[in-house]
Amino acid sequence: MSEIAAAEGVVPACTLAVLWALEGVAPALHGPRAGLAQRARHLVLGLVNATLGLAIAAIMLAAHRALEQTGFGTLRWLPLHFWSRALVALILLDLWGYTCHVLMHRVPVLWRVHAVHHHADRLEATVAMRFHAVEILLQGVSTMALVSVLGLGIEHVALYNLVLLPVSLFHHSDVRVPRRLDRALRLVIVTPSLHWLHHSRWQPETDSNYSPVLSVWDRLFGTFRTRSKPEAVELGLDGFSRDEVSTVRGMLATPFSASRSGMGRPPFPPPVRARPRGRFPRAGCNQIRSGRSKRAKEVRIMNESKLNALYIPLRLCYGLVPIVAGADKFTNLLTDWSQYLPGQVSGVLPFGAETFMMIVGVIEIVAGLAVLTMLTRLGSYVVAAWLVLISLNVLLAGHYDIAVRDLVMALGAYTLGGVAALRGEGLFPTSDERGTTTLASTGS
Repeated sequence: MSEIAAAEGVVPACTLAVLWALEGVAPALHGPRAGLAQRARHLVLGLVNATLGLAIAAIMLAAHRALEQTGFGTLRWLPLHFWSRALVALILLDLWGYTCHVLMHRVPVLWRVHAVHHHADRLEATVAMRFHAVEILLQGVSTMALVSVLGLGIEHVALYNLVLLPVSLFHHSDVRVPRRLDRALRLVIVTPSLHWLHHSRWQPETDSNYSPVLSVWDRLFGTFRTRSKPEAVELGLDGFSRDEVSTVRGMLATPFSASRSGMGRPPFPPPVRARPRGRFPRAGCNQIRSGRSKRAKEVRIMNESKLNALYIPLRLCYGLVPIVAGADKFTNLLTDWSQYLPGQVSGVLPFGAETFMMIVGVIEIVAGLAVLTMLTRLGSYVVAAWLVLISLNVLLAGHYDIAVRDLVMALGAYTLGGVAALRGEGLFPTSDERGTTTLASTGS
Protein backbone atom coordinates (compact mmCIF):
# COMPACT_ATOMS: atom_id res chain seq x y z
CA MET A 1 0.00 0.00 0.00
CA SER A 2 2.84 2.42 0.81
CA GLU A 3 4.35 1.76 -2.66
CA ILE A 4 1.04 2.63 -4.31
CA ALA A 5 0.74 5.82 -2.24
CA ALA A 6 4.26 6.87 -3.25
CA ALA A 7 3.51 6.13 -6.91
CA GLU A 8 0.37 8.27 -6.68
CA GLY A 9 2.61 11.27 -6.10
CA VAL A 10 5.53 10.41 -8.38
CA VAL A 11 3.66 9.22 -11.50
CA PRO A 12 1.41 12.31 -11.88
CA ALA A 13 4.36 14.62 -11.24
CA CYS A 14 6.43 12.91 -13.94
CA THR A 15 3.45 12.91 -16.30
CA LEU A 16 2.93 16.63 -15.73
CA ALA A 17 6.60 17.39 -16.42
CA VAL A 18 6.52 15.43 -19.70
CA LEU A 19 3.27 17.07 -20.81
CA TRP A 20 4.59 20.57 -20.04
CA ALA A 21 7.57 19.85 -22.26
CA LEU A 22 5.37 18.52 -25.07
CA GLU A 23 2.98 21.48 -24.76
CA GLY A 24 5.94 23.75 -25.36
CA VAL A 25 7.17 22.02 -28.53
CA ALA A 26 3.99 20.49 -30.00
CA PRO A 27 0.90 22.51 -29.02
CA ALA A 28 -2.33 21.67 -30.85
CA LEU A 29 -5.04 24.12 -29.77
CA HIS A 30 -5.60 27.39 -31.60
CA GLY A 31 -5.18 30.64 -29.70
CA PRO A 32 -2.76 31.86 -27.03
CA ARG A 33 -1.06 29.48 -24.61
CA ALA A 34 -1.76 29.46 -20.87
CA GLY A 35 0.78 31.43 -18.85
CA LEU A 36 2.81 30.35 -15.82
CA ALA A 37 0.65 32.44 -13.50
CA GLN A 38 -2.54 30.60 -14.48
CA ARG A 39 -0.82 27.23 -14.19
CA ALA A 40 0.37 28.21 -10.71
CA ARG A 41 -3.21 29.03 -9.70
CA HIS A 42 -4.32 25.59 -10.87
CA LEU A 43 -1.53 24.03 -8.83
CA VAL A 44 -2.75 25.94 -5.77
CA LEU A 45 -6.25 24.51 -6.28
CA GLY A 46 -4.69 21.08 -6.78
CA LEU A 47 -2.79 21.39 -3.49
CA VAL A 48 -5.98 22.38 -1.62
CA ASN A 49 -7.89 19.51 -3.17
CA ALA A 50 -5.08 17.03 -2.50
CA THR A 51 -5.14 17.97 1.19
CA LEU A 52 -8.89 17.45 1.27
CA GLY A 53 -8.44 14.17 -0.60
CA LEU A 54 -6.00 12.90 2.04
CA ALA A 55 -8.55 13.61 4.77
CA ILE A 56 -11.22 11.72 2.82
CA ALA A 57 -8.79 8.83 2.26
CA ALA A 58 -8.12 8.62 6.01
CA ILE A 59 -11.85 8.38 6.73
CA MET A 60 -12.24 5.83 3.93
CA LEU A 61 -9.42 3.73 5.41
CA ALA A 62 -11.07 3.71 8.85
CA ALA A 63 -14.42 2.72 7.31
CA HIS A 64 -12.72 -0.01 5.30
CA ARG A 65 -11.12 -1.55 8.39
CA ALA A 66 -14.43 -1.50 10.26
CA LEU A 67 -16.34 -3.13 7.39
CA GLU A 68 -13.58 -5.66 6.76
CA GLN A 69 -14.18 -7.15 10.21
CA THR A 70 -17.88 -7.63 9.43
CA GLY A 71 -17.27 -9.11 5.98
CA PHE A 72 -19.71 -6.64 4.43
CA GLY A 73 -19.30 -5.83 0.73
CA THR A 74 -20.52 -7.33 -2.53
CA LEU A 75 -17.11 -8.15 -4.00
CA ARG A 76 -15.98 -9.80 -0.75
CA TRP A 77 -18.59 -12.48 -1.37
CA LEU A 78 -17.07 -13.41 -4.73
CA PRO A 79 -14.00 -15.67 -5.04
CA LEU A 80 -11.77 -13.10 -6.77
CA HIS A 81 -8.00 -12.73 -6.54
CA PHE A 82 -6.47 -9.33 -5.75
CA TRP A 83 -5.76 -8.33 -9.35
CA SER A 84 -9.12 -9.62 -10.60
CA ARG A 85 -10.79 -7.52 -7.92
CA ALA A 86 -8.57 -4.57 -8.85
CA LEU A 87 -9.69 -4.83 -12.49
CA VAL A 88 -13.35 -5.00 -11.47
CA ALA A 89 -12.75 -2.04 -9.14
CA LEU A 90 -11.18 0.02 -11.95
CA ILE A 91 -14.18 -0.63 -14.22
CA LEU A 92 -16.78 0.10 -11.54
CA LEU A 93 -15.03 3.19 -10.19
CA ASP A 94 -14.64 4.57 -13.70
CA LEU A 95 -18.34 3.95 -14.41
CA TRP A 96 -19.13 5.71 -11.13
CA GLY A 97 -16.92 8.62 -12.19
CA TYR A 98 -18.82 8.85 -15.48
CA THR A 99 -22.16 8.80 -13.62
CA CYS A 100 -21.07 11.53 -11.19
CA HIS A 101 -19.76 13.63 -14.08
CA VAL A 102 -23.08 13.41 -15.89
CA LEU A 103 -24.91 14.43 -12.71
CA MET A 104 -22.57 17.41 -12.32
CA HIS A 105 -23.79 18.63 -15.71
CA ARG A 106 -27.48 17.75 -15.37
CA VAL A 107 -28.25 18.92 -11.81
CA PRO A 108 -28.24 22.75 -11.71
CA VAL A 109 -26.82 23.16 -8.20
CA LEU A 110 -24.02 20.69 -8.99
CA TRP A 111 -23.31 22.40 -12.30
CA ARG A 112 -22.64 25.69 -10.50
CA VAL A 113 -19.84 23.93 -8.62
CA HIS A 114 -18.55 22.05 -11.66
CA ALA A 115 -18.55 25.23 -13.79
CA VAL A 116 -15.27 26.17 -12.08
CA HIS A 117 -13.63 23.43 -14.10
CA HIS A 118 -15.32 24.49 -17.33
CA HIS A 119 -14.93 28.25 -17.46
CA ALA A 120 -11.20 27.89 -18.12
CA ASP A 121 -10.75 29.48 -21.54
CA ARG A 122 -7.36 27.86 -22.17
CA LEU A 123 -6.62 24.16 -21.80
CA GLU A 124 -3.36 22.65 -20.61
CA ALA A 125 -2.43 19.79 -18.30
CA THR A 126 -2.98 21.60 -14.96
CA VAL A 127 -6.66 22.23 -15.82
CA ALA A 128 -7.06 18.62 -14.62
CA MET A 129 -6.52 20.09 -11.11
CA ARG A 130 -8.96 22.97 -11.58
CA PHE A 131 -11.86 21.75 -9.41
CA HIS A 132 -13.76 23.40 -6.62
CA ALA A 133 -13.16 21.89 -3.18
CA VAL A 134 -16.91 21.29 -2.77
CA GLU A 135 -16.87 19.04 -5.84
CA ILE A 136 -13.91 17.09 -4.48
CA LEU A 137 -15.76 16.65 -1.18
CA LEU A 138 -18.97 15.46 -2.89
CA GLN A 139 -17.03 13.11 -5.14
CA GLY A 140 -15.11 11.72 -2.16
CA VAL A 141 -18.21 11.10 -0.04
CA SER A 142 -20.08 9.41 -2.90
CA THR A 143 -17.06 7.25 -3.74
CA MET A 144 -16.73 6.30 -0.07
CA ALA A 145 -20.33 5.06 -0.08
CA LEU A 146 -19.77 3.06 -3.28
CA VAL A 147 -16.52 1.54 -1.98
CA SER A 148 -18.26 0.48 1.25
CA VAL A 149 -21.13 -1.22 -0.57
CA LEU A 150 -18.80 -3.00 -3.00
CA GLY A 151 -16.35 -4.00 -0.28
CA LEU A 152 -13.35 -2.50 -2.06
CA GLY A 153 -10.11 -1.81 -0.23
CA ILE A 154 -8.39 1.54 -0.02
CA GLU A 155 -5.65 0.00 -2.18
CA HIS A 156 -8.15 -0.48 -5.02
CA VAL A 157 -9.10 3.18 -4.90
CA ALA A 158 -5.41 4.11 -4.84
CA LEU A 159 -4.71 1.91 -7.88
CA TYR A 160 -7.59 3.51 -9.78
CA ASN A 161 -6.28 6.99 -8.93
CA LEU A 162 -2.86 5.89 -10.14
CA VAL A 163 -4.47 5.36 -13.57
CA LEU A 164 -6.93 8.27 -13.43
CA LEU A 165 -4.51 11.09 -12.59
CA PRO A 166 -2.05 10.61 -15.50
CA VAL A 167 -4.88 10.01 -18.00
CA SER A 168 -6.72 13.12 -16.78
CA LEU A 169 -3.58 15.23 -17.11
CA PHE A 170 -3.09 13.82 -20.61
CA HIS A 171 -6.57 14.50 -21.97
CA HIS A 172 -6.61 18.03 -20.57
CA SER A 173 -3.25 18.84 -22.15
CA ASP A 174 -2.56 21.00 -25.19
CA VAL A 175 -0.51 18.34 -26.98
CA ARG A 176 -0.67 17.46 -30.65
CA VAL A 177 -1.28 13.70 -30.94
CA PRO A 178 -0.87 12.14 -34.42
CA ARG A 179 -4.29 11.38 -35.89
CA ARG A 180 -3.71 7.64 -36.28
CA LEU A 181 -2.37 7.31 -32.75
CA ASP A 182 -5.31 9.32 -31.42
CA ARG A 183 -7.81 7.03 -33.17
CA ALA A 184 -6.08 3.98 -31.71
CA LEU A 185 -5.90 5.39 -28.17
CA ARG A 186 -9.51 6.61 -28.13
CA LEU A 187 -10.70 3.02 -28.56
CA VAL A 188 -9.59 2.50 -24.96
CA ILE A 189 -9.00 5.80 -23.15
CA VAL A 190 -10.08 9.43 -23.44
CA THR A 191 -7.71 11.44 -25.62
CA PRO A 192 -7.16 15.23 -25.72
CA SER A 193 -9.10 15.63 -28.98
CA LEU A 194 -12.16 14.05 -27.34
CA HIS A 195 -11.95 15.99 -24.10
CA TRP A 196 -11.38 19.34 -25.81
CA LEU A 197 -14.97 19.10 -27.09
CA HIS A 198 -16.15 18.56 -23.53
CA HIS A 199 -14.72 22.01 -22.71
CA SER A 200 -16.47 23.68 -25.67
CA ARG A 201 -18.52 26.82 -25.12
CA TRP A 202 -21.40 25.22 -27.07
CA GLN A 203 -23.55 23.25 -24.63
CA PRO A 204 -24.32 20.21 -26.86
CA GLU A 205 -20.57 19.63 -27.04
CA THR A 206 -20.04 20.45 -23.36
CA ASP A 207 -22.62 17.77 -22.52
CA SER A 208 -20.63 14.99 -24.19
CA ASN A 209 -17.47 12.92 -23.71
CA TYR A 210 -17.88 12.59 -19.93
CA SER A 211 -15.69 9.49 -19.44
CA PRO A 212 -12.85 9.87 -16.90
CA VAL A 213 -10.54 7.12 -18.23
CA LEU A 214 -12.26 4.51 -20.41
CA SER A 215 -13.95 5.96 -23.50
CA VAL A 216 -16.37 3.03 -23.62
CA TRP A 217 -18.89 4.72 -21.31
CA ASP A 218 -19.62 7.56 -23.74
CA ARG A 219 -19.94 5.08 -26.60
CA LEU A 220 -22.16 2.89 -24.47
CA PHE A 221 -24.54 5.57 -23.25
CA GLY A 222 -24.73 7.68 -26.41
CA THR A 223 -22.71 10.70 -25.20
CA PHE A 224 -19.70 10.18 -27.48
CA ARG A 225 -19.04 13.08 -29.87
CA THR A 226 -16.33 13.97 -32.37
CA ARG A 227 -15.52 16.91 -34.61
CA SER A 228 -13.39 17.06 -37.74
CA LYS A 229 -11.16 19.84 -36.31
CA PRO A 230 -11.28 19.55 -32.51
CA GLU A 231 -8.22 21.79 -32.13
CA ALA A 232 -10.36 24.74 -33.30
CA VAL A 233 -12.90 24.37 -30.49
CA GLU A 234 -13.87 27.57 -28.66
CA LEU A 235 -13.12 26.87 -25.01
CA GLY A 236 -14.70 28.09 -21.80
CA LEU A 237 -18.15 29.27 -20.73
CA ASP A 238 -20.06 32.45 -21.44
CA GLY A 239 -21.41 34.57 -18.59
CA PHE A 240 -18.45 34.61 -16.18
CA SER A 241 -16.21 37.53 -15.30
CA ARG A 242 -12.47 37.61 -15.91
CA ASP A 243 -11.89 37.52 -12.13
CA GLU A 244 -13.94 34.32 -11.78
CA VAL A 245 -12.12 32.69 -14.68
CA SER A 246 -8.53 33.59 -13.86
CA THR A 247 -8.08 34.05 -10.07
CA VAL A 248 -8.13 31.51 -7.24
CA ARG A 249 -10.44 33.70 -5.22
CA GLY A 250 -12.82 34.10 -8.16
CA MET A 251 -12.84 30.36 -8.90
CA LEU A 252 -13.66 29.52 -5.28
CA ALA A 253 -16.44 32.14 -5.27
CA THR A 254 -17.97 31.04 -8.61
CA PRO A 255 -20.67 28.70 -7.19
CA PHE A 256 -21.94 31.47 -4.92
CA SER A 257 -21.89 34.34 -7.42
CA ALA A 258 -24.73 35.64 -9.57
CA SER A 259 -23.00 34.57 -12.79
CA ARG A 260 -24.75 32.03 -15.00
CA SER A 261 -23.36 30.09 -17.95
CA GLY A 262 -25.10 30.36 -21.30
CA MET A 263 -25.63 28.07 -24.25
CA GLY A 264 -22.66 29.34 -26.25
CA ARG A 265 -22.37 29.54 -30.00
CA PRO A 266 -22.55 26.53 -32.32
CA PRO A 267 -19.28 25.58 -34.02
CA PHE A 268 -20.45 26.77 -37.44
CA PRO A 269 -21.75 30.08 -38.88
CA PRO A 270 -25.40 30.92 -38.19
CA PRO A 271 -27.76 30.05 -41.05
CA VAL A 272 -29.12 32.63 -43.51
CA ARG A 273 -32.75 32.88 -42.41
CA ALA A 274 -34.28 35.33 -44.87
CA ARG A 275 -34.14 35.12 -48.65
CA PRO A 276 -33.79 38.59 -50.26
CA ARG A 277 -36.25 39.61 -52.95
CA GLY A 278 -35.30 39.53 -56.57
CA ARG A 279 -32.68 37.48 -58.30
CA PHE A 280 -29.24 36.95 -56.85
CA PRO A 281 -26.06 35.21 -58.01
CA ARG A 282 -25.66 31.45 -57.84
CA ALA A 283 -23.16 31.91 -54.98
CA GLY A 284 -25.99 33.47 -52.96
CA CYS A 285 -28.17 30.42 -53.63
CA ASN A 286 -25.37 28.17 -52.39
CA GLN A 287 -25.03 30.27 -49.24
CA ILE A 288 -28.77 29.94 -48.53
CA ARG A 289 -28.66 26.19 -49.08
CA SER A 290 -25.56 25.93 -46.89
CA GLY A 291 -27.22 27.94 -44.13
CA ARG A 292 -30.35 25.79 -44.24
CA SER A 293 -28.27 22.63 -44.22
CA LYS A 294 -26.30 23.77 -41.17
CA ARG A 295 -29.48 24.82 -39.41
CA ALA A 296 -30.94 21.37 -40.08
CA LYS A 297 -27.83 19.77 -38.63
CA GLU A 298 -28.07 21.94 -35.52
CA VAL A 299 -31.71 20.95 -35.03
CA ARG A 300 -30.84 17.30 -35.58
CA ILE A 301 -28.12 17.42 -32.93
CA MET A 302 -30.46 19.04 -30.41
CA ASN A 303 -33.19 16.47 -31.13
CA GLU A 304 -30.68 13.67 -30.70
CA SER A 305 -29.84 14.97 -27.22
CA LYS A 306 -33.54 14.75 -26.31
CA LEU A 307 -33.79 11.28 -27.83
CA ASN A 308 -30.90 10.15 -25.63
CA ALA A 309 -33.12 10.72 -22.59
CA LEU A 310 -35.20 7.74 -23.82
CA TYR A 311 -32.44 5.76 -25.46
CA ILE A 312 -29.85 5.60 -22.67
CA PRO A 313 -32.01 4.07 -19.85
CA LEU A 314 -33.65 1.61 -22.27
CA ARG A 315 -30.28 0.51 -23.62
CA LEU A 316 -28.82 0.15 -20.15
CA CYS A 317 -31.82 -1.89 -18.96
CA TYR A 318 -32.00 -4.29 -21.91
CA GLY A 319 -28.24 -4.69 -22.01
CA LEU A 320 -27.54 -5.34 -18.33
CA VAL A 321 -30.63 -7.36 -17.37
CA PRO A 322 -30.02 -10.18 -19.92
CA ILE A 323 -26.33 -10.30 -18.89
CA VAL A 324 -27.19 -10.57 -15.19
CA ALA A 325 -29.94 -13.14 -15.82
CA GLY A 326 -27.66 -15.10 -18.15
CA ALA A 327 -24.77 -15.15 -15.67
CA ASP A 328 -27.11 -16.32 -12.92
CA LYS A 329 -28.00 -19.39 -15.02
CA PHE A 330 -24.56 -20.68 -13.97
CA THR A 331 -24.85 -19.79 -10.26
CA ASN A 332 -28.60 -19.80 -9.43
CA LEU A 333 -28.01 -17.09 -6.83
CA LEU A 334 -31.19 -15.22 -7.75
CA THR A 335 -33.44 -18.24 -8.29
CA ASP A 336 -33.47 -21.87 -9.42
CA TRP A 337 -34.05 -21.31 -13.14
CA SER A 338 -34.76 -24.97 -13.92
CA GLN A 339 -38.11 -24.67 -12.13
CA TYR A 340 -39.37 -22.53 -15.01
CA LEU A 341 -38.75 -25.27 -17.55
CA PRO A 342 -42.05 -27.11 -18.31
CA GLY A 343 -42.14 -30.90 -18.36
CA GLN A 344 -43.06 -30.92 -22.06
CA VAL A 345 -39.70 -29.31 -22.84
CA SER A 346 -37.44 -31.05 -20.31
CA GLY A 347 -38.80 -34.44 -21.38
CA VAL A 348 -37.43 -34.12 -24.92
CA LEU A 349 -34.03 -32.63 -24.06
CA PRO A 350 -30.96 -34.80 -24.70
CA PHE A 351 -29.34 -33.35 -21.54
CA GLY A 352 -30.36 -32.13 -18.11
CA ALA A 353 -32.31 -28.98 -17.28
CA GLU A 354 -29.24 -27.36 -15.68
CA THR A 355 -27.20 -27.76 -18.86
CA PHE A 356 -30.06 -26.34 -20.92
CA MET A 357 -30.25 -23.32 -18.66
CA MET A 358 -26.52 -22.72 -19.07
CA ILE A 359 -27.00 -22.68 -22.85
CA VAL A 360 -29.86 -20.22 -22.37
CA GLY A 361 -27.54 -18.13 -20.18
CA VAL A 362 -24.89 -17.91 -22.90
CA ILE A 363 -27.50 -16.73 -25.42
CA GLU A 364 -28.76 -14.08 -23.00
CA ILE A 365 -25.27 -12.79 -22.25
CA VAL A 366 -24.49 -12.51 -25.97
CA ALA A 367 -27.79 -10.68 -26.62
CA GLY A 368 -27.12 -8.26 -23.75
CA LEU A 369 -23.61 -7.54 -25.02
CA ALA A 370 -25.03 -6.88 -28.48
CA VAL A 371 -27.39 -4.26 -27.02
CA LEU A 372 -24.55 -2.59 -25.11
CA THR A 373 -22.11 -2.50 -28.01
CA MET A 374 -22.41 -1.87 -31.75
CA LEU A 375 -25.47 -4.03 -32.47
CA THR A 376 -27.99 -2.22 -30.28
CA ARG A 377 -30.85 -2.29 -32.76
CA LEU A 378 -30.35 -5.93 -33.78
CA GLY A 379 -29.71 -6.97 -30.18
CA SER A 380 -32.89 -5.29 -28.94
CA TYR A 381 -34.99 -7.17 -31.50
CA VAL A 382 -33.29 -10.43 -30.51
CA VAL A 383 -33.99 -9.70 -26.83
CA ALA A 384 -37.64 -8.91 -27.67
CA ALA A 385 -38.08 -12.18 -29.58
CA TRP A 386 -36.26 -14.10 -26.84
CA LEU A 387 -38.55 -12.64 -24.16
CA VAL A 388 -41.60 -13.71 -26.18
CA LEU A 389 -40.23 -17.27 -26.32
CA ILE A 390 -39.51 -17.21 -22.59
CA SER A 391 -43.04 -15.94 -21.98
CA LEU A 392 -44.49 -18.89 -23.91
CA ASN A 393 -42.20 -21.25 -22.00
CA VAL A 394 -43.23 -20.06 -18.52
CA LEU A 395 -46.85 -19.97 -19.65
CA LEU A 396 -46.62 -23.72 -20.31
CA ALA A 397 -45.03 -24.13 -16.88
CA GLY A 398 -48.01 -22.40 -15.25
CA HIS A 399 -46.24 -19.13 -14.25
CA TYR A 400 -48.82 -16.77 -15.73
CA ASP A 401 -47.66 -13.65 -13.86
CA ILE A 402 -44.09 -14.08 -15.12
CA ALA A 403 -45.39 -14.67 -18.65
CA VAL A 404 -47.22 -11.32 -18.59
CA ARG A 405 -44.14 -9.57 -17.17
CA ASP A 406 -41.90 -10.98 -19.91
CA LEU A 407 -44.35 -9.91 -22.63
CA VAL A 408 -44.29 -6.35 -21.27
CA MET A 409 -40.47 -6.45 -21.21
CA ALA A 410 -40.49 -7.73 -24.81
CA LEU A 411 -42.51 -4.66 -25.81
CA GLY A 412 -39.91 -2.44 -24.14
CA ALA A 413 -37.07 -4.17 -25.98
CA TYR A 414 -38.92 -3.72 -29.27
CA THR A 415 -39.34 -0.02 -28.40
CA LEU A 416 -35.58 0.25 -27.88
CA GLY A 417 -35.08 -1.08 -31.41
CA GLY A 418 -37.43 1.60 -32.72
CA VAL A 419 -35.60 4.36 -30.85
CA ALA A 420 -32.28 3.05 -32.21
CA ALA A 421 -33.76 3.20 -35.73
CA LEU A 422 -34.83 6.82 -35.16
CA ARG A 423 -31.22 7.58 -34.24
CA GLY A 424 -30.18 6.30 -37.66
CA GLU A 425 -28.65 3.04 -36.48
CA GLY A 426 -28.65 0.11 -38.87
CA LEU A 427 -29.13 -3.53 -38.00
CA PHE A 428 -25.50 -4.20 -38.98
CA PRO A 429 -23.54 -0.93 -38.52
CA THR A 430 -20.08 -0.79 -40.03
CA SER A 431 -18.61 2.17 -38.12
CA ASP A 432 -17.13 1.82 -34.64
CA GLU A 433 -18.65 5.19 -33.85
CA ARG A 434 -22.21 4.03 -34.44
CA GLY A 435 -24.76 5.99 -32.48
CA THR A 436 -22.51 9.03 -31.97
CA THR A 437 -22.98 12.59 -33.09
CA THR A 438 -20.19 13.61 -35.44
CA LEU A 439 -19.63 17.16 -36.64
CA ALA A 440 -17.24 16.11 -39.34
CA SER A 441 -19.37 17.63 -42.08
CA THR A 442 -20.39 20.85 -40.44
CA GLY A 443 -17.48 22.81 -41.76
CA SER A 444 -16.11 23.49 -38.31
